[in-house]
Amino acid sequence: LDDIRAIRCLVTLETDPTRITQGASSIKLSISGNIPSGTLLAYRDFASTNMVGDTLVSASIRCDKPLGYQQFQYLLDNTAACVSPLESINFPDSLVADAWHNVSFALATPAALGAVISHGITLKDRNIGPCTLWIDDIKRATAVAGNLTGRYFVWVSYYNSKYDKES
Repeated sequence: LDDIRAIRCLVTLETDPTRITQGASSIKLSISGNIPSGTLLAYRDFASTNMVGDTLVSASIRCDKPLGYQQFQYLLDNTAACVSPLESINFPDSLVADAWHNVSFALATPAALGAVISHGITLKDRNIGPCTLWIDDIKRATAVAGNLTGRYFVWVSYYNSKYDKES
């Protein structure tokens, strides 16, 4: 959590070990009301990562309010703190409240993602008022080589006895 940053004093960022889909905890953003549209809520900088061969990013998302049309965006950037995002991908529409949703963020321009160093979450077009957003299990996906490129994805599954569930 030390390297994840909340942008404004109106956003509290913490790990939550009680609401998870994978691992020991999820990232919890407590967002107060009256945040302007287009506000970067949180970001994480990391070592340069080549994502040119990737087709999407997936994650588990949960919010205590229903999410409608284009309320949040997932960002990928080659500059620190998501200053000028290369990808700005809308969260899916019509996500019901208080349920985990496995979502996929399709990459529009993977050829531009040769040196990604930050990702983040932006409040896009609407002020949904105070809410809590949880994000967990963020993964990259690459298309299978050959004729099926872009259609099918490879996921590795294993049983984790520590959490008594399949991962």
